[in-house]
Amino acid sequence: MSRINATLINFKEGGRQPHGRFDMRPCVEVVAADAQFCDLVVVCEGNRYAFDGGMGKHALANALAAATGRPLAAELGSLPRGEFGPVVLYDPGVVRIETFFGYGLPRHAEDKRNWMQARHAGSGHVFGLLPIHFHHLPAFRMTQAQEVSFIGDLRFPVFLLGDTNVAADGGKTTMPNGRPRQATDYSKVPASKRYHDGRWQPGQRPKDVSDDTAPLDFLLGWWDNETQSRVNGREIVDLAEVAAYRYGEHDALTPTVLPRVEGATAARKDLVMANRAGADCLVPGTFRVEPFRHPPTVMDHAAIRFSLDLQKGHFPT
Repeated sequence: MSRINATLINFKEGGRQPHGRFDMRPCVEVVAADAQFCDLVVVCEGNRYAFDGGMGKHALANALAAATGRPLAAELGSLPRGEFGPVVLYDPGVVRIETFFGYGLPRHAEDKRNWMQARHAGSGHVFGLLPIHFHHLPAFRMTQAQEVSFIGDLRFPVFLLGDTNVAADGGKTTMPNGRPRQATDYSKVPASKRYHDGRWQPGQRPKDVSDDTAPLDFLLGWWDNETQSRVNGREIVDLAEVAAYRYGEHDALTPTVLPRVEGATAARKDLVMANRAGADCLVPGTFRVEPFRHPPTVMDHAAIRFSLDLQKGHFPT
C-alpha cells in the first residue's frame, strides 16, 4: 500500500494575536487530536509566517511535531493578495517533496503558485498537491478557479485543497441528511458584505441574491437534478462527494464553516478536490469533517481528515 493520511484546516489568522505573537494551541489541539492523520497537513492562513526568519512557520511545525511525536517539516506557500499563504507540513518518512513553488522563490507562473510535486517515501508513487485559498471577492475567485483547472489534464493523482470561500451548486450535496441546505438570506447580510458570497446581477434585489457558486461550478460542474450528478466540469471532482455518492458516506458533506454575518448559514467551503486519478485514491471510510472544538472567534473552520492510497491512481508509464 502507498497510503498517506492527511488533514486540512483553515487556522483563523494563523494564530497571530493583536500584539503580533502567535498562539498555536487551537490548531495543535485539533490537528494533533489524531496524529495518525499527520503524514501530510495543509494549514490555510499562515498570517505573516515568513516574517522574522519564518518564526510563525517554524513555531507551528515545532508545536505540531512536539504534540504528535512526529518529525514534521514545513513549506510555506504564498498568496498574491497578502502575507497569509498556506502551509504544508509533512512527515519526511512518508512524503518526499521534489518541487514546491512556494514563498520567496523567483517569480513563477500564477497557475503554479504553491504547486507541489512529491512521492510516497516508501512506494515512490508520485502525486501533486496544490493548496489554495480563494479570494473573498467573486471576480477574483473565478480567475483563480480558471488558473488551477489544469490539474484536470494531468494523468497522475493531484489534489487541490483549501478554503474556497464559496460553496458549490447542488443543495443536497451540502447536507449530511440529503436535504437541500438552508439558503442564506442576503436581505439580512450587510450591504458591504452581500456580494462576498452572493452573485451580483444588475437590478437584483437583496432578497433575490443567490450564492456565487460559479468558481466551483466551473471546476466541478454544476449540479443536474435530473441525473443527480455534476455536468460540464473540468475533470475535477470533490472528494467529499466521492465519499458520499460512491461510498455512501453522507456525513462527508457536513458544513465546514460557521456563519460569520447575519443571515448567513453554515456552509461547506473547505474542499479537497482531485483529478480523476486522485479520486480513485480516496480510501473508503476515511473522509470526515471534525466537530468544532473552539468558538468561531478562535477557529471558524472545521478540520477535514482523509486517507489516500496512491497505488490506486493512474501513473505515467
